[in-house]
Amino acid sequence: MRFRAAFFKALALSPLWLGALGAYAQKAHPKTLERYDEVGPALLSCWRPPPGSEGMEITLIFSFKRNGEILGKPRISHTKLMGDLDEQKRFVASALVALARCTPLHISDGLGGAIAGHPFAMLFRAAPRQTGI
Repeated sequence: MRFRAAFFKALALSPLWLGALGAYAQKAHPKTLERYDEVGPALLSCWRPPPGSEGMEITLIFSFKRNGEILGKPRISHTKLMGDLDEQKRFVASALVALARCTPLHISDGLGGAIAGHPFAMLFRAAPRQTGI
C-alpha cells in the first residue's frame, strides 16, 4: 500500500506531467469565469473518467495564478482507488489530464485577484453505476 501512495504522489509531483499532457491542452472551457463557484464545474467539464473507474475518487489540491494558470504542482490529498494498478493509474492520469485540458482558465481580473495563490481542492469522483429499477 505504501508503494501505491508513493507512486501516485510521485506522479502528481512529477515536473513532466504538464509537458507530457500538453498534447491534450485544448481549450475545452473558453467562457470567462466571473465567480468562484464556476471554477469547479469548469474543470469538471474537461474531465473524462476512464471506463471501469466507477466509485473511484481523487482530490487534488493546487493553486491558480492571477491569469488562470496552475501555480506549482497539484498535490493529492485523498484517493479512493479500486481495481488493478493499471486502472488506478488511468484514473489518476484522467484527473491530471483534465487540469491540463482546462488550464489556464479564462477568468476575470476580479476572480483572478481573489483566487491567486489560494489553495483550491478539487474532487474528481466517478459516479457509481446506476442499476435499473
